[in-house]
Amino acid sequence: MEPRVVRVVVGEADYDRVVGELWVLGPSAVAEDGRGDAVQLTAGYTSPQDAAATAARLTGHAPELIGPDEDSWIASWRTHVAPYRTGPWRVRLPEHSRPDDDAIDLVIEPGSAFGFSHVSTRLALELLAARLPPSADVGDVGSGTGILAVGSALLGANRVHAVDIDEVAVAMTAENAQRNQAGVEISLGSAAALPLPTYDFVMANMTAATLIDICDDLVEKIADQGHLVLSGFLETQRAEVLAAFWRFRPTAHLLEDEWCAVLLQTRSA
Repeated sequence: MEPRVVRVVVGEADYDRVVGELWVLGPSAVAEDGRGDAVQLTAGYTSPQDAAATAARLTGHAPELIGPDEDSWIASWRTHVAPYRTGPWRVRLPEHSRPDDDAIDLVIEPGSAFGFSHVSTRLALELLAARLPPSADVGDVGSGTGILAVGSALLGANRVHAVDIDEVAVAMTAENAQRNQAGVEISLGSAAALPLPTYDFVMANMTAATLIDICDDLVEKIADQGHLVLSGFLETQRAEVLAAFWRFRPTAHLLEDEWCAVLLQTRSA
């Protein structure tokens, strides 16, 4: 199999920028070891093309492309990642203990799919929690682990449909929906594969280039007075993304560590 893991050693001065570059193409996870001027970062991708493209962005840091030894880097990541609270949920891995407060227990097994604790995921969850209409029909495009779709169902969404072009992501979304006893229907495909003509609330957590590429298909799936959450891109790319979605008006945006998420609403609303 082709290499799907990128490993690079960076110093403290370059840490934030390199971590950002590793996340741009949506790795399943990023593990790190060491401190200061010798931090080893390991990112695993479901696509060998994404791994190669990421390595090409980091040539100044002598990145390594290594084989698909998923067990080693995922195990390393899992030893460092912690549960976190966002909105009404406490998000955790299956091996973490259940919450002992009033949080909604959201249990996510990431496997090799994208979507657990990255900033873009947390920002999308925050917008979802703040703005999801009661009993809404929800579409999740590029579901990854299914965290947004499952979170929507646990909040009381009416119908939740998720799609992803990656078979691994489809399997993980289905598994996590079952794990949380959440009513989520998942299928292989992109926005056009969502089964309903339109949705009250649509989410897409992916790179700026992909969002722009599938813009028309996303727009067609938004009901009148519907909402669209976009995340997975940098603040420096926000203007470009909003320009592509000019038919919608931005009503909220969140920013953390240079990552951005926006909430859009149909202009007819």
